[in-house]
Amino acid sequence: MGLIVPGLVPSPMGEVVSYAPTWVEIGITLGVLALGMFIVTVLIRPALIIEQRFEAQED
Repeated sequence: MGLIVPGLVPSPMGEVVSYAPTWVEIGITLGVLALGMFIVTVLIRPALIIEQRFEAQED
């Protein structure tokens, strides 16, 4: 929020400047999201195995 809101505040001249992200910014954003999804995907399998072992010990 600290980055988005100040960008929408009018300048001292009273103008709101339009902004469009470049392909580099879009690529970095998509890369970060893809990396996050990959890490979650990799860590789901061990988490499920640990959960199954824990449930088997309770029975």
